[in-house]
Amino acid sequence: MPETALIVAHGQPSDPAPAAAEIAALAAKVAVHLAGWQVGSATLAE
Repeated sequence: MPETALIVAHGQPSDPAPAAAEIAALAAKVAVHLAGWQVGSATLAE
């Protein structure tokens, strides 16, 4: 089972999609540096 990292942010309840896209992009950048890890993202506004 791979190690797992989850990046969580509050987000923007009035318009959650842009913040969710930004945090997903950050997770993708982090994943490049964590070989073998499963890196995900979420906002509380989604």
